[in-house]
Amino acid sequence: MLSNAIMRKLDLKSQSAMEYLMTYGWAILIVAVVLAVLFQLGIFSGGNFAAGALPGSCQVQKNAAGASLTGECLQKPPEFVANFSRDLNSYVQVADTGFPTANTMQYSMFMWIDTAMPAFGGQQALGVFRYGELGAYGVAVDNGISLEVNSAGDLCAYAYADIAEPLVCTSRSITDNTWHFIGLTYSGGGTLGSATLYIDGSVAATGSSSYTAPVIVQTVGDLGANFNGGGPFEGYLANVQFYNISLSQSEIQALYMEGIGGAPIRPDNLTGWWPLNGNANDYSGNNNDGSQAYVKYSSTWSALTDYVPP
Repeated sequence: MLSNAIMRKLDLKSQSAMEYLMTYGWAILIVAVVLAVLFQLGIFSGGNFAAGALPGSCQVQKNAAGASLTGECLQKPPEFVANFSRDLNSYVQVADTGFPTANTMQYSMFMWIDTAMPAFGGQQALGVFRYGELGAYGVAVDNGISLEVNSAGDLCAYAYADIAEPLVCTSRSITDNTWHFIGLTYSGGGTLGSATLYIDGSVAATGSSSYTAPVIVQTVGDLGANFNGGGPFEGYLANVQFYNISLSQSEIQALYMEGIGGAPIRPDNLTGWWPLNGNANDYSGNNNDGSQAYVKYSSTWSALTDYVPP
């Protein structure tokens, strides 16, 4: 049996421990709650402590020998991403330098997107990116193809001449306030055009149309604009890439795995590259810088949007 002296010592230690918990327990509880809240806000996310790639840190150089990437192409997350506002009617417009023309009609457009807006006004689609012939009003596009988010929040591709004709829509909503890598590949010409939609490196939907591919003479691209009677885009866009070929599924998967700061996979076929890392400049080597309206660039995007690398 334990002696009375040992029992008294144990009692004193137990009493001291209880007094300590009663005195400081509330403080420990508060610290634990604060740490939990900060964790939920993404303060301790590794991406928030990673050094961001500076604007223009990686670009394509084109010469007689071909095209190659120059600069710091280390797949770092960008320092900035573009923030588009529905209320301000934000958009970026680019002209026709280096875009495929004269019925080439093979191209791919891909980008990273984060949006929580299923529709504009509850009815209309959100314009993400379109490519086609410059219309009479300077900002309207008549013939071409567009990437949009419909009123249900689904990703869609539309071919359009005088009116928009849906090529294909996904059955998966991307308006979940999470970063996604989205885009399409298109092959057309003659009397048939076909499109394949991708979400996060995987095929999301395929479709075709009897829409006759136009001869595009003067081309233009719009990011986040109000087109096809829909609404302007609301949310974040980054790393927009446009190619004059239809990329393969393995190439698209490779682009996705590079993450939001990934470099283009085919510099020779790249006709437009807008990282949107602090500006609307084109880093494809075609000098196709964008003209922007009411676009803001966020340097705190990682904490605000909780980006998770693939």
